[in-house]
Amino acid sequence: MNLSGSLFQSSIGRKLLVALSALGLVIFLVIHLSGNLLIFAGQDAFNTYSHTLKSLPLMLWSVRLGLLLVFLLHLGLSIQLIIENRRARPSNYRRKNTVQASLASRSMGITGTVMLSYIVYHLLHFTFGLILPENHDLTDVQKRHDVYRMVVLGFQNPVIVISYLVAIFATMIHLSHGIPSLFQSVGWRSPRASTLIRRIGKSIAMILFLGYSSIPLAIYMELIKLP
Repeated sequence: MNLSGSLFQSSIGRKLLVALSALGLVIFLVIHLSGNLLIFAGQDAFNTYSHTLKSLPLMLWSVRLGLLLVFLLHLGLSIQLIIENRRARPSNYRRKNTVQASLASRSMGITGTVMLSYIVYHLLHFTFGLILPENHDLTDVQKRHDVYRMVVLGFQNPVIVISYLVAIFATMIHLSHGIPSLFQSVGWRSPRASTLIRRIGKSIAMILFLGYSSIPLAIYMELIKLP
């Protein structure tokens, strides 16, 4: 049996794959945020960043497809592990454990579903232009796709702002439990390490929440304006 087959067939292997896929997604969120924050630098900086990515279509779509596969792997294995854990626990233990569990851990399924819906909505909005299509084909003075104007116009709509903030908040809740679980899955279970890991997880989740939410809020509050 090869290594990949053994990872998928054992519970420990599946937990490891869930942890590694989660780590990859967190790294992507950090990198993606660093690019998105360029919107505070103005139209030219943000459109230059966007144009640079679009000038490398093979790399861009390879990353997108890779992220999709990683996300589906993470989702599928997480659901499988949840089902296995529920089947393995007696009902009285499950009720006791639910009381002791944190809100974040008990809502992982809900926040994960919100995140999946957000990803679909985000792609339809900014990638494929099916939401507010009149803003998708705008160009700037250099004839580049005016992503800056598209984003600003989109977040002037309060419904869109609220939907994004809800999704970002759900992501924060999900990560605040998911990041510590990631490290615990690979064996970091000592009390001192667990406390440190929980603090790191909550800090990363909060930083990502503040970073991603700052963009729609700044636009809606007119701190970022159309040129």
